[in-house]
Amino acid sequence: MLTSGCIKTESVSMADALITYRRKPKLISLIMLIIGAVGLFGYMVLAAVLETAFDESPLWIDAFLVFAFPFTLGLIGFIAMVRLNRSAKKHDEHSCCVFYADCFFYNGEKLGYGLCSIKREIQNYGYIFAMNGNLFLPFSTTGLSETELNTVRALFRQSVSGECVQLEKFSKEGEDEFS
Repeated sequence: MLTSGCIKTESVSMADALITYRRKPKLISLIMLIIGAVGLFGYMVLAAVLETAFDESPLWIDAFLVFAFPFTLGLIGFIAMVRLNRSAKKHDEHSCCVFYADCFFYNGEKLGYGLCSIKREIQNYGYIFAMNGNLFLPFSTTGLSETELNTVRALFRQSVSGECVQLEKFSKEGEDEFS
């Protein structure tokens, strides 16, 4: 919400935001795991049946071993997503952003817009990637008007179609508010 020349976001659970962000890769990993498992199961059944019936299996059956690749990637990806989500729930923290014209604060830490970009916006969350510290910073878009969202997008050099609000630059007098 717009207050005293800056835009403040609501406090958001980082675990919920990160789990929402990881939903798509987790689903893709699960699909790869299932496809790979079905293919490997088909290989084992066909190889066993043909080996029993003809005392040897044709070479084209070995092509089914290609399914080991999506099975392996899916298994690794799915386990990684489950562990990351479990870790996020265990260390659940809340975060809040305050956007000024020249910088923004994330949980009280001052960051510049130069090496940051908005990666995605999903449901009620926005995700900032800060390249200087390899930080992934979720923030809440709940309670922000379309004009305020356009202003935040413009601060991160994204194209906007709509109105933007003029924000003030950060002053040292207000620094105690975030420390």
